[in-house]
Amino acid sequence: MELDKLREEIDQIDRELLSLFCRRMEVVAQVGQYKKERGLPVLNQGREDAISGGTWARARARMA
Repeated sequence: MELDKLREEIDQIDRELLSLFCRRMEVVAQVGQYKKERGLPVLNQGREDAISGGTWARARARMA
């Protein structure tokens, strides 16, 4: 595969990642609004730790 084609593929992936990140941030805002309306704490450290740890573990496993 030529370098230009590889770079084109990376650029496409970057566009997809940006789109997904923006979509994620929209949902995060909805979660924040939900919590605010119900007087819930913004941070749930247990969930943060579980999600972050699981995400990094899956990423490491795929890269191994």
